[in-house]
Amino acid sequence: MSATPRLPPVGDQDFSSSAWQQFFRDISVRVGVTGVVTWALVNKAGANITDIPSRNHGDLLNINTAGYTHLTATNHTDLTDGGDSTLHFHATDRALANITGLAANMGAFLADPTSAKLAATLTNETGTAGKVVFDTSPTITTPSVVSQTVSGTAGNLYAGIWTPTLTNGTNVAASTPHANSFFIRVGNIIHVGLSVEIDCTAAGAFDLQISLPVASDFAATDDASGVAHSVVGGGSVDAVVYADTTNNTLILSGVTVSTTNNLWMIEADYQIV
Repeated sequence: MSATPRLPPVGDQDFSSSAWQQFFRDISVRVGVTGVVTWALVNKAGANITDIPSRNHGDLLNINTAGYTHLTATNHTDLTDGGDSTLHFHATDRALANITGLAANMGAFLADPTSAKLAATLTNETGTAGKVVFDTSPTITTPSVVSQTVSGTAGNLYAGIWTPTLTNGTNVAASTPHANSFFIRVGNIIHVGLSVEIDCTAAGAFDLQISLPVASDFAATDDASGVAHSVVGGGSVDAVVYADTTNNTLILSGVTVSTTNNLWMIEADYQIV
């Protein structure tokens, strides 16, 4: 038997030829009687595997690359048993009692998220502990607002300045609104304060229409109410304010004893309908 295996005699197609017969004998010798190519017959030149048949699982510990890591028996146990482990979290590890690094009282809140326990987690709150308030129908008891800037007209809590439009009614020859008439809106209630000068045609009853700072579709005369005061002929005179359901304005109605120009101071409230 030669030291180097023979190549099969491909050029000779007759398996009964002496070349093929010699090739078959060489193969038979190398395989042996068990039908297995022995490890000694494997050409291991250029490879570091000469002693792999004697290697066991523990001998592979040095195999540790960016993509593959060998586990020791201890590692395997840590990952597969049901106990605590430094390599992973079991159910007991996830328990709130075993989680560290939370702010004071946060664990209690996570376990039972009540308003009181949320308040206990806060460190910069003001006021006494109460309940969390959401934007739909909240109930707030005795709030104390130190200061508040109210601006814009998008909501239902704001104030403004307006110049009303006056429409002369019964027994009014001329009327002039003063500048800086004001109004305040709280919810659907409007409070107004204004001053107007009125010249009546004659002594007696008069009325004057006053436009609204915020529109309303009045359904009844008592959707608005107010009073007015003037000094006429050396005496004090009062008038009333109510809603005009036809024109959706305020009506100033009173009695005068003078046809001269008189200043009327008016305060009234009305609802947005």
